Amino acid sequence: MKRFWSSATTGERTLFIILCLFFLVVFLSEYVNGRFWLNDFRVYYDAAGALLNGETIYGEAFGLSSGFYKYAPIALLPFIPFNLLSFETAAIIFYFILSGCYLLSVFYIPSRINSLLGLHDQSGKRYWTFLLFNFLIIASHCHRELHLGNINIILLILAFTAYYSYQKGGIYLSAVLIGIIVLFKPHFVIILLLLALWQKWKVLFTAFGVLVVGLLLPVLWLGVDGNFSMLGEWGGTMLGHSENLEGSVNTIYFYPVKIYNTFRGGDSANLIALASVLLAGVVSLITHFRFFGKADGKIEKERLFMYEFFVVLALIPSLSVTDTEHFVLALPLIVYSLLKFSKSNSIFFKLFFVFACFLYGGDWGDLMGDFSKVMRGYGLLGLGNVLIIITSIHFYKVKKSVA
Repeated sequence: MKRFWSSATTGERTLFIILCLFFLVVFLSEYVNGRFWLNDFRVYYDAAGALLNGETIYGEAFGLSSGFYKYAPIALLPFIPFNLLSFETAAIIFYFILSGCYLLSVFYIPSRINSLLGLHDQSGKRYWTFLLFNFLIIASHCHRELHLGNINIILLILAFTAYYSYQKGGIYLSAVLIGIIVLFKPHFVIILLLLALWQKWKVLFTAFGVLVVGLLLPVLWLGVDGNFSMLGEWGGTMLGHSENLEGSVNTIYFYPVKIYNTFRGGDSANLIALASVLLAGVVSLITHFRFFGKADGKIEKERLFMYEFFVVLALIPSLSVTDTEHFVLALPLIVYSLLKFSKSNSIFFKLFFVFACFLYGGDWGDLMGDFSKVMRGYGLLGLGNVLIIITSIHFYKVKKSVA
């Protein structure tokens, strides 16, 4: 912190203070108005307590009727110490941990991406406005995650650190972080597919090894039969969570499923969703090989890998049956696109990107009121996320002006 403060510009320090005040105001407004619930954190907290007491953690609703624990047994370990405290005290501590992570993401992720691209002078007087725009775009997802107490921003920082560590030669640290992330939320398994596509075998196999160890480690306290029984329950919970495909309004398959059911009816949601995902995969592969063929030299190929890593992170919430705060995973791609925004000569793509960001960040019920319900009903957040990904192709093709 001392090093950051001494090297930060006046604008960055001002932004830091403004964001700290924002997190404090949100906390006070939630607490005073009786809305300090952190229902997702309640699931982690109560499930960790159940694990400690040898009780069932799957198929049981913790807190709300929808509060089912859906992740690997070992992912509860970091939440066990919170059970030494009352839920209210633990929730307050966790709220400020999340706030610190969002604060970190606003400065850490743009700084590292910019250092890799070499596009902007971070000591410039206007750099802090770039950081502010990044936060404003994700502010609605930040607010919702603080309200729910989920862990997406923590996993995003770990995922980005995994990429950055790989880029700086820390292959094993990168692999360990990726393995841990997949254990916490299996949606991140798509990163392993990207590693296989790029033939980054050392990272892939090490991450897979970490994943296997994480799945088997609970044998030490659950026993072999107990662990495999719990893993089976986890698999069943994940399958059950993925059944409501038509209700997943922000996925890439919401509109295909909706259109099919409107004109044909029947029970083909899973098939239509699978076809949509496969089509997206084919399009992604074609785009990858087209860009890969044009990437000259190791440096350009590594820049393509960086871009595709960020696209994969952004795609995760569009492929998963999940809540809106998960879309914060698009932050690195948004930062990447904004860094190249001023270098583009296309007014069309600039306006298109602004429109996509409005759809992406406009679903903020406390700020937008009834219009937010309209956006939610038509899956405009998910549409905005897809449009950001599509528009980012243009920004990827924009050449940097600084080596």
